[in-house]
Amino acid sequence: MLIPRKRIITSVVLAGSLWWGSAAWPSEALPPPAEEMRAAETPAAVEQAPSLPVQAELSFPPPNAAGIALRVREEREVAPGVLYRVVDGINREGQPLVVHVLEADLTNPLVEPRPVVAAGGVGSRESLAGMAGRYGAVAAINGGFFSSANGLSLPVGNLMVDGQVLASSPIRRPSVGITSGKELLFGYFDAALEVELPAEDLAWPVGRVNRPLGGKQPVLYTPEWGTNTGTPAGTVELLAEAGEDGQGRVAGISREGNSPIPPGGFVLVFPDAADLPENVKTGEWVRVKQTYHRLWEGVEHLLTGGPLLVEEGRPVLQAEAEGFTGTTLGRNPRTAVGRTPEARVLMVVVDGRQPGYSAGVTLEELAYLVADLGAQEAVGLDGGGSSQMLIGGEVANRPSETSLRTVNTGFVILSQIPVYLDGRRLFFDVPPRLIEGRTMVPVRAIFESLGAEVTWQEETRQVRATAGGREVRLTVDDPRAEVDGVATTLDVPATWIDGRVLVPLRFVGEALGARVTWRSDPPMVEIESPRGREVGVTGLRPAVRVEDIHLYARGDAAEAEEAVYSPLPDPRHQRVVAEWLESSTTAHPNFLSPLPGGGILAVLNGHTGPSVVELDRQGQVVWSYGPVQANSAQRLPNGNTLITESGAPGEPLIPRVVEVNPQGEVVWSYWPGTRADAPRYAERLPGGDTLITTPTRVLQVNQRRQVFWEYGEGFLNAVQATRLSNGNVLVVDQGIRGGARVLEVDAAGQVVWQYGDGTYGGEINQLRRPTAAVRMENGNTVIADVGSGRLLEVDLRGKLVRVTGFDEVLSALPVMNRWYARPLADGGVILSLSFTSGRSTILQVDGRSVRSYLDGEWLFTESLPVTEGEEVLVPAREFAHALGAEVHWDSTTRTLTLVGTSTVVAVLGEVEAYLDGQPLQLAVAPRLSGGQALVPLAMLTGATGAEAAWDAETLTITIKKPAESGLAAPAQP
Repeated sequence: MLIPRKRIITSVVLAGSLWWGSAAWPSEALPPPAEEMRAAETPAAVEQAPSLPVQAELSFPPPNAAGIALRVREEREVAPGVLYRVVDGINREGQPLVVHVLEADLTNPLVEPRPVVAAGGVGSRESLAGMAGRYGAVAAINGGFFSSANGLSLPVGNLMVDGQVLASSPIRRPSVGITSGKELLFGYFDAALEVELPAEDLAWPVGRVNRPLGGKQPVLYTPEWGTNTGTPAGTVELLAEAGEDGQGRVAGISREGNSPIPPGGFVLVFPDAADLPENVKTGEWVRVKQTYHRLWEGVEHLLTGGPLLVEEGRPVLQAEAEGFTGTTLGRNPRTAVGRTPEARVLMVVVDGRQPGYSAGVTLEELAYLVADLGAQEAVGLDGGGSSQMLIGGEVANRPSETSLRTVNTGFVILSQIPVYLDGRRLFFDVPPRLIEGRTMVPVRAIFESLGAEVTWQEETRQVRATAGGREVRLTVDDPRAEVDGVATTLDVPATWIDGRVLVPLRFVGEALGARVTWRSDPPMVEIESPRGREVGVTGLRPAVRVEDIHLYARGDAAEAEEAVYSPLPDPRHQRVVAEWLESSTTAHPNFLSPLPGGGILAVLNGHTGPSVVELDRQGQVVWSYGPVQANSAQRLPNGNTLITESGAPGEPLIPRVVEVNPQGEVVWSYWPGTRADAPRYAERLPGGDTLITTPTRVLQVNQRRQVFWEYGEGFLNAVQATRLSNGNVLVVDQGIRGGARVLEVDAAGQVVWQYGDGTYGGEINQLRRPTAAVRMENGNTVIADVGSGRLLEVDLRGKLVRVTGFDEVLSALPVMNRWYARPLADGGVILSLSFTSGRSTILQVDGRSVRSYLDGEWLFTESLPVTEGEEVLVPAREFAHALGAEVHWDSTTRTLTLVGTSTVVAVLGEVEAYLDGQPLQLAVAPRLSGGQALVPLAMLTGATGAEAAWDAETLTITIKKPAESGLAAPAQP
């Protein structure tokens, strides 16, 4: 039976339209086999369901996997090598979108991307036009996220400009970096920053740069923070003034707080006075050293954004894994930055929150959209009311707020001749330009940079500059000038452009005794003033050490620790029963299928060497197929392998399902018809048919490539469909707005069972990013949810009956991304991970997990208890709530207080606590994990009077409320 698809298929494009979309096939791509084309064109395979206005249906190509169709409305060059486009779009719901796209060619020697910061420093905000104007930018978008509190607006994550660290704090979000060679880098930037005192053989790890005090590590303050540290009295502070060769000298030690920050220097503030020895002497050399992974080698500028949107040309859907929640995931104005395979910067702003004009996009829709626009790598930046794009100093998009929001940082494109004075880069609101073969610069800016005093006479249009006893006079449009009363002739007269007077740079420099040199490769102008090159290098342009370090945030996100990675996890985590290692840092396992005999079939995706590989128990490759960007792979009983090729940018360009023999020869294939139907999963059925999952529908295709059954009712991002023994189909749909679900569909297309997104019985949806599901012999369904790090077992009534976590197994590893998880028949799970080093691994974890019972009923909690040796720690807030207690947290002192019938006070990381003011010794120290406070049972029993028992053999917690509490046990979900 054919079930009509609820999606739009468009087949006619207006002549002359420029557009992107899944129907646009490069001329060099091989066409699908004729038999596939005929199958795709038969009524049984394609049934149109138009729902858009006729004009939109005729004008737009087929939508991408997120249901967005795009068409270029306007295109113009704003500077050599810099192209601006306005793109119209329509999303799956038929709502309009307006997208602003800027591409800048980095092979053009004058085109330069860089982050910019508000004029008041890292804690302030400014209009984007003000920031871009100071640099003479030809285009600009808003920068990264910022948090505002206590009068400060601080960038979230890391910020580096011209090699100087302006702000840092550990957070698991991606950054965009720019090297000195204008190469764009994307990924997670982890860095270790420390201050060294070589004479004393001392080094202090820096916890944060230009942030309020917090945590146990010293905080570093630079002039970008302000004139003073703003710290309270009693703090111990080391003051360093600018020295030579990137080093500084100790200028003094203060215990008064609120120390002045030396110009060009820094202040290191110690939370613990004992960390600074008494014998540190004034005048000693001191320097800052930064260590980061060699993948970031040469980085000069860096801006943290989020989430990661595109990797190796493929959309990445991990906003929730990076901590984005709630309305942030919904449709909003958005900003993103990326790069194309052709070394072009891609800047994207999507207007939103304006019904009838532009609806905005979700973060997952943004990932598909930016990939469709040609991004090879991309990250999101701040959105909502901050989303802005400026072209030539004018706002090009339509921001969602009535007045333009001020922002903390921006990302700009320059197209100008760089000018350096004594090694320091100069920027001008009207950039230098070539006129009749001469480099012209704004006269006031260049004179003042050379220490001259400048006056302007409007009546005579004359400029007068004086410095060091010398006087220069010149007039707009007059080639004559005077230097100390002596007449001279300019090659090109002073010229009025955009409100500024521009004059030949060489004349300006030499008139004040400076030496001007023109460099042609790359183009630049160097000026050496009479006072010579100034060496005042700040301590914060650090010495850099590049190596394979592995940094990660353990517990409190405010504290980054260095982890020494060994191939196997921490010995305490005995639940890991197998590991397959993949040493490559250029591809990660994105799909896993276990094989008989202990091997595994893995799909490796990445920009180098994407392939399907078979790994033996020792992690050695015994078979491979590629290069191919694939989504899934299954070993068939005949020894062949069934592979879904994604059709992502890169070879092959056609999404298809192929059956490959052991020699790597394609013996069968099926092409779904468009890139919007790029297959995500496929399985061979016993009768020889193939069940194919695409983002929007499930197809059953026979060996002759004929589609005779399909279902696509409301799918947004289906990733797996499997045929059950009863003939029904079990489908995993990740959704694109958090509406993930797993459902069972019968042959008539009726949903007979569902969990998630409106679960039967009205339970709360516990799914975040499910990747696979299996039906067990007892009729229950086990769902692997990589977003929450757990397996969920659901019965035939849609009722959650068991939760097994695997996230706690990973707590000893520097995990950057969880890519895929697959439940096993024995209750365990296999999962793929990548670390902060860029390496990847595949783990098999057993099915054991701590279970909790309160008054005989299973106690469900979002965060799972974890074991530590023979002890157990439980999520404080959820367990305390179930027992009628309150939890209070003080982030400054890192103190946790439980208040019930009694009061228990403890400090994270310490085993000494207090029960109603009396000492209480804990077996293990409370700690943070994933933003949740975990505490030993003794804290809960002490605060509530409840009885609790922990059985380490069966991994069971049994809690009994005090009889007088009168509180009913919480309902089982």
